[in-house]
Amino acid sequence: MNLRIFRELIHARAMLDSQRVHSTKHPPSLDELAEPSADAHVRPPKDTKFRNRNMPIEYSVSKNGLRIETYPRGVLDTEETMDYFYRLEQDKSIMQGSIEIVYFKFVTDFKISYLEGAEIAKRYQNPKTNKLIDKTIFVCETDLAFGIGRMLQTFHEITNPEHNVVVVKSDHEMES
Repeated sequence: MNLRIFRELIHARAMLDSQRVHSTKHPPSLDELAEPSADAHVRPPKDTKFRNRNMPIEYSVSKNGLRIETYPRGVLDTEETMDYFYRLEQDKSIMQGSIEIVYFKFVTDFKISYLEGAEIAKRYQNPKTNKLIDKTIFVCETDLAFGIGRMLQTFHEITNPEHNVVVVKSDHEMES
């Protein structure tokens, strides 16, 4: 998908959302979506059900709440992923119709089994539905990350065919 089409999709989605809430505000531009918020690295609350022991999954939310950029680091496991989902559900800055971009660049290994991959896709439906995240993009630069991304994409398609999950190898591929 090229950048022009991507912008048109975002514009069309914003128009639909603005009509749904009877707003006269113009839809955000792609530049506005990319603008990070002041509290760029959200940390889990102290009372988080899942504790970050090995690798916190950090994320930032754009000022308008329509773009979530996620940066897992180190060894990615199911517990850390569930903790991330919990934090997404609690984050009031994420707005309806947001796009989540997960960058696997700093992940050194994946401790996620096939069955855990299915559980991750099921568990993700809570933040996806509660926050109305419209699309998830996995940016996977290594073959291992790409393979895990495709596995998760398949589980997401089985669990919720309405949620669009895209796996790409680079930022450039995401824009094309």
